Amino acid sequence: MNNLEKELLRQQMINSRMSLPPNAVQKKSQAIIDRLFLLPQYLKATILLVYLPFKNEIDTVPLIKKSWLNSKKILVPVCQPERKLLLSELLNFDDLTLSKYGLYEPQEEQQRPIPPQEVDLAILPGVAFDLRGYRLGYGGGYFDRFLDSLRPDCPKIALAYDFQVVTQLPVEEHDTKVDIIITNSKTYYIN
Repeated sequence: MNNLEKELLRQQMINSRMSLPPNAVQKKSQAIIDRLFLLPQYLKATILLVYLPFKNEIDTVPLIKKSWLNSKKILVPVCQPERKLLLSELLNFDDLTLSKYGLYEPQEEQQRPIPPQEVDLAILPGVAFDLRGYRLGYGGGYFDRFLDSLRPDCPKIALAYDFQVVTQLPVEEHDTKVDIIITNSKTYYIN
């Protein structure tokens, strides 16, 4: 698969996701999050990296709310110059603002940076995933560069709709695998 095919797949997946009505997003998101809540990796984690939903991604807001109730610390990604990510503790949804990229991020004065090495569990976004655990992102490389800064023992979990899981994606040298993919109907454990 060349770059053009990769971009076509990316667009196809985003279009499929954007065509989901709000009630389907909510129902499928809840099914996925309910599966996550049963995983031992979630239960034992105390510091979670969780993305904030963008363009009909799996809605992580209920996950964040329940995690707060369970006394878990929530970190969210903040896009930085040079395609880097900062992790900021999120204490309240009122701290969020819409960034220039169209993503919800903590306002600059509300950012509470936390080193990536403190993350116990990483919940990752993506456009598509394959059965080997590789992810296709939006093409900016933010997460690809960032994932190497997590501890090697930090589980990386992808949340995805069933249609976002494909047999095989093209892989580049810098691509990092996820450990688990949770969809609305199945949990994939990657070896």
